[in-house]
Amino acid sequence: METTSTIKDAPGSMPLIGHALPLLRDALGFLRSLPSDQGVAWVRIGGLKGALVCDPELTHQLLAKDRYFDKGGIFYDRVREVTGNGVASCPYSEHRRQRRLLQPAFHHARLPHYTTAMSDQVVAAQFRWHDKRVLDVFPEMMRLTVRTAVASLFGGSLPSETLEELREDVADILAGFTLRTVLPAPLIRLPLPGNRRYFRARTRLERNATRIIQDRRATGTESGDLLSVLLGTSDETSGDRFSVQEVVDQVMTVILGATESTAATVSWTLHELALHPHIQQSVHAEIRRVASAATPAFEDIAKLDLLNRVISETLRLHPPGWIFTRITRSDTELGRYQIPAGTTLIYSPYLIHHLPTLHTEPEVFDPDRWLVPLPQHATLPFGAGARKCIAESVAIAQVTVAVASIVGQWQLTHQPGTVVRTKLHTAIYPSGLRLTMTNRAACPTEN
Repeated sequence: METTSTIKDAPGSMPLIGHALPLLRDALGFLRSLPSDQGVAWVRIGGLKGALVCDPELTHQLLAKDRYFDKGGIFYDRVREVTGNGVASCPYSEHRRQRRLLQPAFHHARLPHYTTAMSDQVVAAQFRWHDKRVLDVFPEMMRLTVRTAVASLFGGSLPSETLEELREDVADILAGFTLRTVLPAPLIRLPLPGNRRYFRARTRLERNATRIIQDRRATGTESGDLLSVLLGTSDETSGDRFSVQEVVDQVMTVILGATESTAATVSWTLHELALHPHIQQSVHAEIRRVASAATPAFEDIAKLDLLNRVISETLRLHPPGWIFTRITRSDTELGRYQIPAGTTLIYSPYLIHHLPTLHTEPEVFDPDRWLVPLPQHATLPFGAGARKCIAESVAIAQVTVAVASIVGQWQLTHQPGTVVRTKLHTAIYPSGLRLTMTNRAACPTEN
């Protein structure tokens, strides 16, 4: 058994700032550059350091042993600034209770409600589009997913002013999140413009969420939405239920967790389909064959075999969550290493998804790789173990309905000269993705 003193630094560390510069310049390139046989490597940011787990089997162990490798470290320190102790960020000691109380909100029977919320927003968005329009995809998908999250959470539409505030605040929080993760602590407390925008957005978002929740609890209105479930669910044995602050934390978790990641996955999927027109055409043919309406219904999702493989491959190539942290609560073991209590560990779905030892030609978009089982522990877009994302089924269903609704009615082509850049917030998203949207009803070949 080895101690952590035998773990080597990842390449590229500099005095004082550690790996902050390569992480800011090209974080994904930094992850791809790590030696695949190193297993674990120290990553340093200023005075902080974490052990980056590069091996898929060790990553699986890390996620499976959540009692010892708890939610914590710099990533979750930043998450808790916004979501408090919501289910995605709460410590192990609180997770089982929260998960139990949240389970009714994500029961399979509620999936049609959430997919309808997405399809309604896609239909509304398409009324604003027109033939040959050049669409700035990611901002449009962010507007769509914020509106979908609001509809899923709060049912009926909020005042347009509140809705726009939510969209602006989510964007400002996400823009500041990654920078606050890699910068030394003293810098994130300075009254810089970015820090001021971040704190202002966080305060207003929480204030709006709290007001909506308190109004709903005071009126006792049952709307059949996610908020009604959160306010009404209680433990069958103990009668335990969420406090108002706990509901606020869960709502903040949903708003932050269900917007950028979903928007990024839809955007990357549309990007890949535009890059591969033959696959796009096959997906469109499948949608026409399976769906009985312009907007596919929930029961159509399982029948869209090719589209499901396209989305699985998009999640492999462009996983929305790219890096996460854990912290050891007691002395424990990880593979051949003895890990002392208080150690920060880092893992990256992006790193695992791009390992050539697991994926043939990992940088190539190939939905057919999903025709056969992938190697064990080869992908983890929604995590693994007891802390696996509780909303995985909702996210996949909403992405599928959104992509199917768009591709079913629009032919997607890249705008000539467009340079798509990979950007990092909490999710990996495509910046500068501009697609020409051609209404298929106007295409002679589509009739």
